[in-house]
Amino acid sequence: MESKWEFTHHDITVFFQEQCLTIANHNLSRKIDFSTGAPHTVSLCYGNEELVATQDCFDCEIAGLPLPTPGKHEKLAEFGLQLTGAEARLATPREGEAVVVEVASFEALRQITRINRYYIYRELPVIAMELEFVSSVNPQCFFSPRHCEQFNRECGFGEPLTIVDRIRFATMPEIDCSVEFKLRTDYSNELICRHTRPHNHGYTGNLLLGKLPGHAFFYLQEAPPSNERRDLESFDFKLPDAQSIISSGSGIHPAEIRPGVQLKSYRHILGITAPGQAELIMKRYEAARLNLQRRNYCNITVNPWGSGHFPERNSEAFLSDEIMAAAQLNAEVYQIDDGYQAGAGLGEMIVKNRPIDRNFWSIDYARFPRGLDPLCELAQQQQLALSLWFAPSSNIEFRNWEESAELLLEFHRRYRINGFKLDGVEFTSYTAEINFKKLLTRLEEASNGTIMTNLDVTNGLRGGLLYLMEFGNVFLENRYVCHEWPLVLYHPIDTLRNLWKLSHYIRPQNLQIEIPSPDDLNSKAYEQFGRPALPTQYDFEFWVGVALFANPLLWFQPSRQSAAVCNTVKRLMLLHREWRPELFAQEIEPIGNEPGSGKLSGFCSENGFVIVYRELGAPKMERIVPLHHRAQLLYATHPAILTPDGTAELTEPGSFAVWHLER
Repeated sequence: MESKWEFTHHDITVFFQEQCLTIANHNLSRKIDFSTGAPHTVSLCYGNEELVATQDCFDCEIAGLPLPTPGKHEKLAEFGLQLTGAEARLATPREGEAVVVEVASFEALRQITRINRYYIYRELPVIAMELEFVSSVNPQCFFSPRHCEQFNRECGFGEPLTIVDRIRFATMPEIDCSVEFKLRTDYSNELICRHTRPHNHGYTGNLLLGKLPGHAFFYLQEAPPSNERRDLESFDFKLPDAQSIISSGSGIHPAEIRPGVQLKSYRHILGITAPGQAELIMKRYEAARLNLQRRNYCNITVNPWGSGHFPERNSEAFLSDEIMAAAQLNAEVYQIDDGYQAGAGLGEMIVKNRPIDRNFWSIDYARFPRGLDPLCELAQQQQLALSLWFAPSSNIEFRNWEESAELLLEFHRRYRINGFKLDGVEFTSYTAEINFKKLLTRLEEASNGTIMTNLDVTNGLRGGLLYLMEFGNVFLENRYVCHEWPLVLYHPIDTLRNLWKLSHYIRPQNLQIEIPSPDDLNSKAYEQFGRPALPTQYDFEFWVGVALFANPLLWFQPSRQSAAVCNTVKRLMLLHREWRPELFAQEIEPIGNEPGSGKLSGFCSENGFVIVYRELGAPKMERIVPLHHRAQLLYATHPAILTPDGTAELTEPGSFAVWHLER
């Protein structure tokens, strides 16, 4: 291993000397001492300002396999910990435009190989971290919630933690909140919970937001939602003292540490920025995390499942009509959902727990006697891409991932299908999670990046909004107007509220937002359950407008809709496609008030696109838009005015308007 080296890329510099690693760009630098064989941060600077104090612990820790603190040199020497390598390289396209630094070490006592991996991106004040290791031994403990509760309460032992990163700031940080994403949207319409107070010195969530004197900071965990993880920790962030923050939530349960098994934590990102900029910087990181091909992958998708009755209608004749009608709506993708295959459907696996073999996924030739070839040819003629629904084998931990990948690649090669909606996913073990990621990776690599996945987060133990985001966009929620299912009844204000709240932290460019059709409305369902109100209290144009600053999901069967519905969708989808290249090029922020509060709300992009919604009961005028020089009205359902001081006036309740600002 070289004792001294330097690596540079644009504004990024990585310097290694005397077993100390410095990672820096124009905004942020971090110096980490590896002289004991494990990472120990000695400096963190934003600009020229030092932000950390001396800490007597290593930056990371493995639950059940702890090391003594750096200061206890005699005890530490017994473990025989030493560096074995350190290198920097450019990130792969999937990792985004970044420099990756890996520092490897080996512990002689327990024969543990560790890799501390860091990512730093151009111009962004963020550094991401992962911990990877292989142990030759099991932890000599039994870990269960009851066991840990008893030992913590009765014996005074600390809770075992796998720590991905630990920082001790020079001054006491002020915690604003943690943000917990509550997915499984089939069961909930409250997708975000903000925790402003710790519970037992810990915070739950994928995101921790706070302040330092003159600065804001965040910790972001690219991980499934907290309540869908398997790890032992009862929290994701811990404050062990007044100045320190631990980012835990690694995704590794100590019981999954087995001899010879390679384990890798979720990615944790520390960002330091100016006050009021944390959420924006976080979304810029989310964009930089994606390769350019994926970053530009946005589309208008038709999925016929939202109208109900898809399996019984499904046939070559029906889908031919659908493809023709979808193309007329200015859609770009037609997604064939559960029902094209010979097998009986998703319930066979998730309800009956039946093993699913390759024959299950062969084409149903009773419905499609000529296979999918005629539909693919028709879609190509209509300049429409086809996408397929698919449910990999979660009830066997995706152990047949290679077979699943080859099956989907056959669809890709034969039918030129580049998109797959993946449903029925369950990360019941580390093995399942890694196998699923292997499936996604194989699809991407074998197709040279042309296959994009549509990740369904509506149910199960899944990746959520942040984990695996580099592979595709998110199918956020099932909301119907046709079914008598109370938990998933659609209302445009509920959908707008979910998008508005998520867009503080998640790029709308990565979310599909549903647009059902009033032609499919079953008013009996709304009357039966009493909540939500009938969505038809809003014009259909408003329903469509809710999705204009995200990826519109046309959640109906276009061949079965009225001319009025189709004409409205066609007109607004044409506008969306016209605006999208510029609109999606920069980040989109929520503005105004939370939808459902009886006030104006909306979104504004960094490059000046603004949409403002006036819900029923809201005042017609409110100052919610950034200051600007001039505003060009691009579209409005009713007369609307926007003044340079940011006051929007929408004359009619239940309306929206879109402007482009000149600043």
